[in-house]
Amino acid sequence: MWVRHIITICAILMVVGVTQRSLAQVTIFPDVERRTDESVQIVKIEVTDIFTIVDMLYISEAEDAWICIDKNFYIQPSNSSERKYLIMAKEIPLCPDRKRINGGGDEFEFQLTFPGIDTSVMKIDVVEKPVSGFNFFGVWLDKSNTRPAPDSLLITSREEFQSYFDSKQDHLKPLEGIWDLTIKRGTYQGEVFLEYLEEEPKIFDVALIWRNGYYECYDMDGKPLEMQFHVIAEGGRYAFKEYFQEIKEEVTTFIFMEDLDLLEFRFKIPRRWAKYLQSGKSYNNQDLLKIMSWERAEPEISEE
Repeated sequence: MWVRHIITICAILMVVGVTQRSLAQVTIFPDVERRTDESVQIVKIEVTDIFTIVDMLYISEAEDAWICIDKNFYIQPSNSSERKYLIMAKEIPLCPDRKRINGGGDEFEFQLTFPGIDTSVMKIDVVEKPVSGFNFFGVWLDKSNTRPAPDSLLITSREEFQSYFDSKQDHLKPLEGIWDLTIKRGTYQGEVFLEYLEEEPKIFDVALIWRNGYYECYDMDGKPLEMQFHVIAEGGRYAFKEYFQEIKEEVTTFIFMEDLDLLEFRFKIPRRWAKYLQSGKSYNNQDLLKIMSWERAEPEISEE
């Protein structure tokens, strides 16, 4: 980065096809061995069979800052002399055009696209100029295995779920059925709840089905939500598990259900994912809390 907060990178734009994101290897807030400018951070690196996509966040430190992209920017796999130069920049102009950034502390997110790299690469450098530029050296890519998602169901509508539950009315497990799920988020500091985020709660229908010895959650299209309820003991004691595919982490929280038709609990979102969700909103190292309220819609069942 120059003193005037210029990120010097320029590239000949190309028409880029649609990336097959489902095959991507994603790293959220990668570990970096060394970087030369603290005002910019790598939020995400996505490696597909065609492209390497780098999402970045710039935090302005001056009242009169500006930013642009120059053609010298490249990525380089460790232990390789091959450089892969910038293909396209998104949400940021190419030099000599500039984008002015408002007062100090303001945040600006942008995306850089480079050619693809071999999927065996463990570490890359993200470089403007090796000596004086805006650089990240030793950026580690997450190579841990992503857990396969559960299979989707052949049931693909609320009406079909209703028919399914009606057909086995006499054999339903306590949590099986359609639930109205409301999700809110809030911040947490230490052991003290601070406040709800200023955002609309998410409200949607979820089907709970007993499979493989636990309850699996599905949306009304029959797609798995990677949320499960495991029976711990009789009397409404469960372990709720949610798997965060993007960071390959699972959270488990233990709950006690007093009311068969209502279930409320909260848990801390994994720190790396919380940082990603709030990366453009002045993330201040607070814990992000997920607050879930489940209300049974249908069918009514009696306690075991």
